Amino acid sequence: MGRKRRSRPEVDNVEDGGRATAIEEGISALVFTYAKNHALLEGVERLDYDLLRTIKGMTRDLEVAACTPRDWERAILLCYWIWREMEARGEGTLVLDLDMRTVEHENG
Repeated sequence: MGRKRRSRPEVDNVEDGGRATAIEEGISALVFTYAKNHALLEGVERLDYDLLRTIKGMTRDLEVAACTPRDWERAILLCYWIWREMEARGEGTLVLDLDMRTVEHENG
């Protein structure tokens, strides 16, 4: 998006650096493996506390540390719902509103 937090070098170093990228990839792999083992979360309304606690621990030194386990749970469940919808329809558009912190699926 072309915007960096250069005014806060410590944030830029930690959160835009390689360590944050590695953590992001680790969380993605962890959640994907969990989802694969639980039918891509179809019909799942609650995630295991241990998964959410692990994610919270992995992000404790990042800006997203402000997110609660419930925030993570909502985001994961919503994104997998959208994934299943797009896969079932074979198309669609992902609509993000970063200001409102929402993500939606629109049929294509």
